[in-house]
Amino acid sequence: MTDKPRNWQEDMKLCQKATRGPWMGFDDSDGHCIGTKDIHPQLKAHAPVVTLATSIRGKSIYISQNDSDFIIASRVKPFLTGSYK
Repeated sequence: MTDKPRNWQEDMKLCQKATRGPWMGFDDSDGHCIGTKDIHPQLKAHAPVVTLATSIRGKSIYISQNDSDFIIASRVKPFLTGSYK
């Protein structure tokens, strides 16, 4: 595998589009979720990042496209997980 030069501007755009951190895992009435560590002032709760949503159609997992892109990139771009070169 060949390492390509980092595109730091593109990496930072990806980070800025994701839900502002820090994130944490927590349990709610639907199960285990990921949300913001801080309470969102308008929601009066943790802002959801990955959560189980319940509706009349049943249960489904909610995640925004930006947060999904960020999570996927963190597995392939070590700088996002704190392992800089």
